[in-house]
Amino acid sequence: MNSRPDGVVEETDDGLSLQPLLRTLWAYRRVMLLSLVGVAVAYIALMVAVFALVPTERFASIEFRLTFEGAADDKYPNGTKFSSAEIVAGPVLAEVFRKNEIQRFMPFAVFKDSLFVLQQNPAIELLSYEYQTKLADIKLSSVDRSRLEEEFRRKRDSLKAAQYSLNFRRKERVLAMPAELLNKVLQDTLATWAEQAAQRKGAVRYDVDILSKSAIRTDFLAAEDYVVAADMLRTTIERILKSVDRIAAIPGAAAARLGEHQMTLADIRAGLEDLLRFKVEPLIGFIRSNGLSLNASRMDLYFEGRLFQVRLDRTEADGRLKSKQAALRAYLQQAETPVPAAAGDSRGFPVTPQVSESFIDKLVSMSTQSTDIDYRQKLTDSIIQEGDALAELSKQADYYEAMRQAFANSRAGRNAVAEAEVTRRMTAVLDSLNASMDQVQELYKLVAEQNLNPGNVIYTVTNPFVTRKVSSLSVRTVALYLILTVFAAALAMAIGILMLDYFRHWIAPVRERIKNI
Repeated sequence: MNSRPDGVVEETDDGLSLQPLLRTLWAYRRVMLLSLVGVAVAYIALMVAVFALVPTERFASIEFRLTFEGAADDKYPNGTKFSSAEIVAGPVLAEVFRKNEIQRFMPFAVFKDSLFVLQQNPAIELLSYEYQTKLADIKLSSVDRSRLEEEFRRKRDSLKAAQYSLNFRRKERVLAMPAELLNKVLQDTLATWAEQAAQRKGAVRYDVDILSKSAIRTDFLAAEDYVVAADMLRTTIERILKSVDRIAAIPGAAAARLGEHQMTLADIRAGLEDLLRFKVEPLIGFIRSNGLSLNASRMDLYFEGRLFQVRLDRTEADGRLKSKQAALRAYLQQAETPVPAAAGDSRGFPVTPQVSESFIDKLVSMSTQSTDIDYRQKLTDSIIQEGDALAELSKQADYYEAMRQAFANSRAGRNAVAEAEVTRRMTAVLDSLNASMDQVQELYKLVAEQNLNPGNVIYTVTNPFVTRKVSSLSVRTVALYLILTVFAAALAMAIGILMLDYFRHWIAPVRERIKNI
C-alpha cells in the first residue's frame, strides 16, 4: 500500500499500470478535443494565408506548326533566315503587351521573360531514345560507333519538322492573369509575329508580278514613233495577261468577284484579249498600211534590234531546255540502273535492302521516296516552262521579222489625218488598259486578303491551349503537416495534463504541509 500526501491510501501492485494516466486524460477529454479543433482551425487559416502569399507557378502552352515554305529548313520563302526566337522578340511582345494591357498584372520585362518557344518533334525524340540504347553497348567498336552516329544524323535530318510550342511560365501571387486572357495573349503573340513576318520577312508572298499604271509612261509613249508606242502597248498587255494567268492559279481566284458588277478574273482576261485583238493589233496594222513614221530609218533599226534580242533569248532558252532534258534523262537512267544481285538472287533485278521494321526506318524510307518524286516533278515542270518560253520567243521572232519586212517594203512618211486617227486610237487603248490594270490590282488584292491571312498561312495550331498551376506547397504536403501538427498538439496537451495532475496531487499537498509547519 502507498499513502498519498493528502492521506488517501492507494493499493498498488508490482506491475506497471497505465490506467491512472488514461483516467486522468479521459477526465480532460473535452478540453483536449476542443483544443485540437482550435489547433486544426488555426493551422488551416495559416495555410490559407501561406497559399495567398507563397508564389504559385503558372504554366500555359499552345502547340503550333509552321506552314510557310522553307520552314523546315529555317528559312522564309524569300531566303531570309528564320529563328524561333523571332516569335517572342521585343517588337512582337511590345505590341501584345500594349494591346492586352498586361501592365495590370506585371511589368514588360517580367512579361518578356515569361514567354519562350520550344521546338518539338516526337519522332526525333523516339529516334534519340533508340540510338541511345544502341550506342550504350560497350561492345561496340569505334567503326560501328561512327557508323551508328552517322546513321543517326542522317535520319534526324530527314525527320526535321517545324513543330513548336509557345509557353508562358511565371510565379504569381494574389493577382493572377485569368486563363481566358492568357489564352488570348498566346494567340495574339503568334498572330502578331505572323503579321510582322509577312510584312517584313516575306513569309507570306505570292510569286506574282502585278504591273501598275506607272509601268506605262504617257510622256515616253508620246515621244516614240507610232509603231514603237503601239508595240509597247502590245507587250504590256501580254505581260498583264501572264500575270492574270498566274493569279488564276491561286486557290479561290476564279471565284473572286470584284465591285458592284461582280467582275471575275475571266472577265478581265477577256477584256484584255479583246483589247489586244480588236484595238492594238488593228492599230499596228493601220500604222503599217499607212506607212506612218516619225523617222523611217529608225524603224528598220528598231525592228532589227528587237529581232536580234529575241533570237538571242530564244537561243538561250533552247540551251536551258536541252540542258534540263539531259539532266532528267541522266537522272532517270541512274535511278533505273540495276544493282548487283544479292546472294541467292539470280534474276539480276535490284534487291530491296532488308531494314528493320521500326517506325523510324519506315518514315525515313517514305521521306526518301517523296524527295525523289518531288525532284523529278520540279525538273519536269521546269522543262515544260522552258518549252513554253521557247515557243513564245519563236512567236515574237516571227512577229518582228514580219514587221521588219512590212516596213521595209512600204513607203514610210507623214500623214496628218492618219496620225490624228492613230493618236485618238492610242489614247482610247491607253485609257482601257489603265482601267484593266486597276481591275487586276484590285482583284489580286481581294484574293490576297482572302487567302493570305498570316494566321492561316504562316502557322497552324496543332493542339489547344492548356494551362496548369503548380504551388510551392502541395495539398498532400499540407495534409501531412496537418496530421503531424494535430498529433504533436495532442501529445503536448497529454504531457501537460499529466504534469498538471501530478502537480495538483503530489506537489501541491506537500507544499501545503510545509507551509502549515
